[in-house]
Amino acid sequence: MLSNDVSILFGYGNGSFANQITYSTGSDGRAVVVGDSNKDTRLDIVAINYMSNDISVLLGYGNDSFANKITYYIGFSSSSIAVGDLNNTILEYSTDSSSFSITVADFNNDTRLDIVVANSASGNISIFLGYGNGSFANQTTYSTERDSYPYFVAVVDFNNDTTLDIVVVNQGSNSLGTFLGYGDGTFSSMTLISMGYGSVPFSVLIGDFNHDRNM
Repeated sequence: MLSNDVSILFGYGNGSFANQITYSTGSDGRAVVVGDSNKDTRLDIVAINYMSNDISVLLGYGNDSFANKITYYIGFSSSSIAVGDLNNTILEYSTDSSSFSITVADFNNDTRLDIVVANSASGNISIFLGYGNGSFANQTTYSTERDSYPYFVAVVDFNNDTTLDIVVVNQGSNSLGTFLGYGDGTFSSMTLISMGYGSVPFSVLIGDFNHDRNM
């Protein structure tokens, strides 16, 4: 049975945590992000709810507690969410088929947030360049190859050129794909990194694990 809530475990700073505190959300929560959504310098929580087709916003009080959820309808069966200052307005933009993951970043160095989406069934990613007023250009797509089923996207500068690149997790081809950014909102074709047969990757975390200043 689904619990339809989020759990918060406050840390003591020594590797241990307090017991969980739960807050009610919508039905079948698939992802959660943290950010200051009302510009009061306090962190808030946003959860995306797959079955109830909405998001739940829990405003933080800054004292280890949160307000009850505020619910916003967002459309059919969404499973990923990202936060950014887009203009406090809900607008709908068409993507390709079965979009599973979304990330926001500035891909063309104009200080305006852009969007990248992984489209699993259509085997590509979509780029939406932002105008800075809450609206976006039509999508530009980049192939992740047939039957790759891209599931997750992340953004980082892989080649130390101060330009953001994209990594996509491909479940169907058991691989990671990288798209190097040119700094103008366009990207190279995908470079494939095999993860091994049957690995079926779902997500990726990027960091400098060996302290060589390379991601």
